[in-house]
Amino acid sequence: MDLSEKIRLLKNELERLDDELQKIESAWIQSVDSFEAAQNSLEEPATEEGLKVLASQYREVMAKQIELFRANSDVIRRVTPRASEYLDKKIAELEKNDREFQKKNFDKEIPQDEIKPLLDEYQKLYDEIDTSIGLFRKIIQDTIQKFES
Repeated sequence: MDLSEKIRLLKNELERLDDELQKIESAWIQSVDSFEAAQNSLEEPATEEGLKVLASQYREVMAKQIELFRANSDVIRRVTPRASEYLDKKIAELEKNDREFQKKNFDKEIPQDEIKPLLDEYQKLYDEIDTSIGLFRKIIQDTIQKFES
């Protein structure tokens, strides 16, 4: 198999994985919409039942977000396993942070100043993963285009 054939096969596989990624992203967007609807309908002061619904919606959003990050990592793994290993490590950190956040965030007894560092760490990890995925995907696209030329 020559190089151009390998590039074509890789490109086809990446396109197939991107199609799957679009489905996961659509499911994530729907879960975010559901969460926002639940959040907007929450009564003030928040009832225990309202907080349970909101927490459930939040868990679904996070599960979909992590699934989306993992799908991106799988696409990247096809070209550069080391970059994917880095992403997998960061995703695991995000999951750990999220578990801690969920334990505390929906408990009315825990003061917000205990939750803020977890939220800040989540945002930092999220941004790092999102930026890395964008960068790795751009490198993959540029590399494929270079070999196609």
